[in-house]
Amino acid sequence: MKKFDIFAGKYYWWVLGLVALFVFLSNLFPEFSSILWILFFLILGSACLWNYKNCGRVHCEITGVGFIGVAILILLTILEIVPLTGMYLNVAIISVIVIGYGYEFWYKSKNGSCYQ
Repeated sequence: MKKFDIFAGKYYWWVLGLVALFVFLSNLFPEFSSILWILFFLILGSACLWNYKNCGRVHCEITGVGFIGVAILILLTILEIVPLTGMYLNVAIISVIVIGYGYEFWYKSKNGSCYQ
């Protein structure tokens, strides 16, 4: 069975387009910026989890859950339940990416493939 990675090939440009759209909209409508970023990370996390289920790309297991967690952190910050500033949210986002791809790099070095 051929593995279908939604973030590879021509779909890579859709992902970049989605990022560009959310950056544009958050700058155009700064009052809705936090809501847009919650939506963005929910979409990205869900797409990663779907991708992991569909093709088994190793980092998606971590980034899917991590990006949904970032969306929840942003929501909790808006609701003033968790007092985070932009810097800590950026650290959370970068941590999800580094841990996810670091795990994939380690997994590929041991197994020869980035797919399970």
